[in-house]
Amino acid sequence: GMYIFPTVIFEVWNTMYTVPDIVYLPNTSLALTTSLIAITTTLLASYSSCYVILKDNPASLLRPKAPVNGKKIILEHLNFLWRRMSFTAKVTARNIFRYKKRFLMTVIGISGCSALLLSGFGIRDSIGQIATYQFEQIISYATAAKFTSNLTLIEKQDYVDELKTQVNVEDAMLISETNGTIYVGNEELAVTIIIPYDIVQYRDFYQLRERTTKQTINIKNSGIVITEKAATDLNLKINDKLTIANSDGYKEQAIITGIAENYVGHYVFMAANYYRDLFSLRPIYNSSIIKLNDTSTTSETQFGTQLIDSGKIDSLTFYSGIADQFKDMITSLNLVVVVMILSAGILAFVVLNNLS
Repeated sequence: GMYIFPTVIFEVWNTMYTVPDIVYLPNTSLALTTSLIAITTTLLASYSSCYVILKDNPASLLRPKAPVNGKKIILEHLNFLWRRMSFTAKVTARNIFRYKKRFLMTVIGISGCSALLLSGFGIRDSIGQIATYQFEQIISYATAAKFTSNLTLIEKQDYVDELKTQVNVEDAMLISETNGTIYVGNEELAVTIIIPYDIVQYRDFYQLRERTTKQTINIKNSGIVITEKAATDLNLKINDKLTIANSDGYKEQAIITGIAENYVGHYVFMAANYYRDLFSLRPIYNSSIIKLNDTSTTSETQFGTQLIDSGKIDSLTFYSGIADQFKDMITSLNLVVVVMILSAGILAFVVLNNLS
């Protein structure tokens, strides 16, 4: 408890952050207290069991213990069900009612072990495919480039058109990406507001879809699309209204027209026309999203260097790197999952062994 579990958790954090070497500081008083409680509990259970037995004389103890009297159980009164049960099933049912404590201890003990096993496997299954879903199925572009602030819209459009002519570029388009906040009652949530230059073309770059049905969600001129986790956290549904603030802090009421599948971050998608209707402002298209034919590390490095050297790009984000970081994190979390599953399995074995 003082060395194995901390080591496992430390290794998980170590893959995501730069942290100093682990230093073990055993808590002697805690160890002695918990050990004392465990030993005392075990001794009391043993003493009470032996005390009852030792009150009898040896002759009584040498004879087999008389079984608990059998009684007619509830199921036997349900003749239509009882007569369809096999002999083994009938004996099992009678034993369950005869030894109620053992039955309850078995059910409760194995339920706890099963819950731990389910948690372990559930964590692995629920997070194992996040990187694949987010960075291969939902996000179809390889990089996002943020323009320098001194460029005009025409200059940005010309540069995007220039990018499209490059051999390694499959497609590119302009988007507006700014910070925002949504408010529902007393709750608030920081989001990223995405406004595509062309809402139809944007479907080729980002798959807006409903998670369970995989049905495509369209960005409309009369509402916003928010990501599923944001909607869940704020208990929002389609056609609900919320207050949204842009990066300048202006707040307006918006209506939800879609809830999209998403696994990393909170996003709000809207059309430029709707943004103008809400805030009486034109969106500033400050970024370009780019699909590449070759996403190898060497190719991305060369492409990134070229963009920065152009003097028109302020910063770059390559999603292949982010995806790799998530995969490393998930691989490390597998250690925690293995520990949970092994612990639950050992506990289940001990419970069943004692009860049997």
